Amino acid sequence: MSSRPARLLDRYAGTDNLERAQVVAESAAAPAGGRRRAGEVAPGLSVAVLTLDRPDLIIPLIERLSGAAAAFAEHGLGFELLIGDTGSTDPAVLAAYADLAQPAAGGVGGIRVVRDLDYHFSRCNNAVLAAAAEHELFMLLNNDVILPGPEALLGMVRCFDDPTLGVIGLALDFPDGSVQHRRVEFIEGGNHHLMPYHAGAGEPSIHAVGTEAPAIAVTGAALMIRAELWRSLGGLDEEYASECQDIDLCLAVRRLGRRVASYDAGPIVHLENATRPRGDVSASDRRLWLRRWQGFLESDLVWVPERLAAAR
Repeated sequence: MSSRPARLLDRYAGTDNLERAQVVAESAAAPAGGRRRAGEVAPGLSVAVLTLDRPDLIIPLIERLSGAAAAFAEHGLGFELLIGDTGSTDPAVLAAYADLAQPAAGGVGGIRVVRDLDYHFSRCNNAVLAAAAEHELFMLLNNDVILPGPEALLGMVRCFDDPTLGVIGLALDFPDGSVQHRRVEFIEGGNHHLMPYHAGAGEPSIHAVGTEAPAIAVTGAALMIRAELWRSLGGLDEEYASECQDIDLCLAVRRLGRRVASYDAGPIVHLENATRPRGDVSASDRRLWLRRWQGFLESDLVWVPERLAAAR
C-alpha cells in the first residue's frame, strides 16, 4: 500500500510549483486582522481548478462563480476559487486574469490565480491547495464542469454537517441530458475485474435534487473533502501519472472510516474530455491502483453497506 500518511504536504517545500503558489498566497490581500497562522483553517470552501488556455471554459467558470464569495458569506462561510494555470498564453485568458488582479471597488472577490505551473494533475492540485487554501473544506473542480452558480457547492457543503462524511462528489450529466457520473463502481469478474467505471453512464438522467447517495468512490471532476482528511492523507497521490488518483483518495478516506457520497444538485453538465483526448487511458496507473486496492475492494466491508442502502 502507499505510504501516503507519512508524505504530508510539506514534501512540496522547495519545488517550483509550491514556490509559485506561495508567491500568490503571500501577495494576496490579507483578511481583516491579518492573514491566518499556518495550519489555521476557517469555515468555508477552497476550490482548486486547473486550466490551460480554453477561454471558452475558464472565463465562463469565473463569471459563474464571481458571486460565490458573497453567497457563502450570507451563510457565515468563506469561499475562495484558486485557479492553477499551467501555462496559458491565450490573450482572452490573460486579460481575464488581469481583471481579477485589479483591486477596483466592486471587483471579483475570492478568486486568485497561481500562474506558470508545470502540469501534473495531482502535483498541481496538491501544491495550490497546500500553499493557498484557507478553509476547512477543499474541492477539486474541472474547468469543464458547468456550474450555473454557487448553489450546488453550498448544498455539498451542508452535507458535511454529518461528521461521518469524508468526501462528497457531484451528480453530473452529459450535454444531451444523459448520465455522465453518479458514482464509481467496479467490474466484478472477467478480464477487467475491479476496473472502475461510471455507474449508469449514458442512461436517461433522473434527478432527486438536494439528496445524497452512498458511493464507494466519486470522480475528481467535482470532489469535495474535509481539509483535515486531505492533509492527513497527503492530498492526491503523485505516483499516478494521469488517472485513478481520485478513486485512490476515496478509498483511502473509506479506510479511515469516513463515508463517501454523491450529491444531486440537479442537471450539472460535465463536458467530459473537453481538455483531455477521449479514450486517453493510462494502463500503468490502472495497474498501480489495482495492486494497491484489490484486497480492500474485495472485502464485504466495502461492498455490502452501499448495496443495502441502494436497495432501500
